[in-house]
This record gives sequence, C-alpha cells and structure tokens, in this order.
Amino acid sequence: MKKPKKTSSKRSKEPEGPKGVPGLLPHQDPDTVRNFHIKQYKAQLNLLNKANEKIRQHVEVDQPAFTLWWQQEFADELNRQMELEKEYMDLRLIMDAIEQYKMHYTVSYREASAAVTNAHLAGKLSELMQTIFNEIDAIRNQHKKRRKTKTGLESDEEIFQKILDDLNEQREAHERSEERHAGRDRKIQGASAEETTDSYLKSVYKDLVRILHPDAKGGEEQTAEEKVLWHDLQKAYEWRDIEKMESIHRAINGEGSRAIDFAQIPIGDIVAMKESLVKNLKVVNKDIRAAKSSPNWEFKIRAKKKTFLKYLYSSFEDEMIRQTMVLEMSLEEVQRKLRQWSSEPRKRR
Repeated sequence: MKKPKKTSSKRSKEPEGPKGVPGLLPHQDPDTVRNFHIKQYKAQLNLLNKANEKIRQHVEVDQPAFTLWWQQEFADELNRQMELEKEYMDLRLIMDAIEQYKMHYTVSYREASAAVTNAHLAGKLSELMQTIFNEIDAIRNQHKKRRKTKTGLESDEEIFQKILDDLNEQREAHERSEERHAGRDRKIQGASAEETTDSYLKSVYKDLVRILHPDAKGGEEQTAEEKVLWHDLQKAYEWRDIEKMESIHRAINGEGSRAIDFAQIPIGDIVAMKESLVKNLKVVNKDIRAAKSSPNWEFKIRAKKKTFLKYLYSSFEDEMIRQTMVLEMSLEEVQRKLRQWSSEPRKRR
C-alpha cells in the first residue's frame, strides 16, 4: 500500500508588491497602504514623544530635586566624608612617596619616612619627587645607550617596537581603504530607503541651521527662545524626528512654512522612518526601565508624601554610616602603616 504524500507545511511565499514596495500587495490600493503606514508612523512618533518627555522630566526635574534633598538631609555626613577622603588621599600621597624614595635610594622605611616627611613639612615634597623622577629617567637613558651595539644598531626592544608601529600603520591604511571602497559601493548600489530619508532630513536640517546657528546672526547673541530651538533641533536631528524638525521650521517661519508632505514621500521611506522611530523608542524605554530602579524616579511627585521621605531617609542612613566607617578604617590603616615605617629600626650600612 502506497503511503500518502506528505503535504508541505511551509507557507507559500507572500507575493511582492509592485517594484518591491514594502507593505503593498498587487491587489491593494497604494493610497490605502500609504495612509496605513502614515498612521503607524504618527502613532509611533506619539509614543516616542511621551517616552522622551518621561526621560526629560526625570533628568531635568526629579534628579536635581532629589540631589538637593539628599545634600540637605545628609550635609553633616557628607562634610565628614569629604574631610576623611582628603586626609586619606594626602597620606596616601606621602605613603607612595616614601615607597618610591626607599626603592630608589635603597634605604630603610624609617630613613625614607623621615626624608619625605621633612620635605612635606617644608612644602617641597613635589620638588623632591621630581628630582627622583629625573634621576630615574637619566638611569633609563644610560641603559638604553648601553644596549646599543658598537655598530650603532638599535636594541631588540626598539626594533620590535618599530615593527609594531609599521604593522599598526599598515592596518590603519587598510581600514581607511576599506572605508573608501565601502562608500564607493554604496554610491554604486544607489540610495536605499533609509538613505533617501537621510537626504530629506538633511535638507530640513540645513534650512534650520542657516537660521538658528549661533554664528548666523553676525555676532549677535542668541535669544533664549533661539537657544531652546537650537538645542531641540540638535536632539531632533539625532533621533531622526522629522515631525519635530518640521514643527521647529513652522515655529520660525509661521503657518505658511512647509510641513511633511507624505504624498511626496515613497511608501518605503515612510516605513523606514517608522522603523527608525521603533529603534529609538526601544533605546528610550531601556533608559526608562533603568531609571525606574533608582530612588529619584518621579521624586518630585512622591516627595509630597512625608512617609516616602521618611522611608527614603532611613534607607540611605545606614549606607551613609557604613561609608563613613569604611573611610575611617582606611584612614586608620594608612596612619598605622606610616607610624610603623617611621619607627622601623635603621638599616645597617
């Protein structure tokens, strides 16, 4: 008995639209498809604007308000920590100088400690360290000269370094060549939908730069409104937000200025514009998720409740105490080490 033939589970390939236009099938009306993608673009733009507003609120309002509250509530602890950090760094500097002095002059810790401490008290520690560094450089130069052969050939180390430099130079030249070829290939292949969108963006951007650039007014200072528009323009261009750039154009030139004429933009370009917004929205949403885990998220609103501020203070209080204790312990360790070095027996000669 013959086995029945297996029917293919693969779906038939979806027919391509005229000239490969994305989202357009042969039986569909181009205007209907265009309007569908325009609605999708505007919906995505609306979501991106809302997400950007959340980030702006977080960065420009909530974070400064939280920082101000934190500095006021923990002013004493912060001042104490700053004092400890400064004292610790000063002693670490002396410690490093002692070790450098001991190693260079081959003396005991006690002798090195006395020399460095005296220089520090006299305000000449940096001068002492510069002398040591100069002597070290002089010794290195002498060693380099000795490594050279009688015929004047370079040392193995110098030859190896030159080989590395040559290889790096060849690699960089190869990368530059590849970039030039890639650029030429892109020109030969013709502009893609995304590149066409870029061209449209750049044309709008250039028009606005001629008006808003700080140097466009012949040395006159920008007004506050012009500064805001200039900042918004840079952000809109970075995010490929054509709608925002056109709104800036309208704000400058009035209602008669051009708006996005979707009828003149190919459907493929509208799809590419929407996909660009989708990518940008993913990035912004990732930033929002990260920001939500911080205590300053929506701080301005939540700070109106005393219970929230009380909870926030208690959650930071233990951490501030712990940080102060860690700094105190680190400082005590450095002080103990310096006392030990200064009391070390003198080295026998």
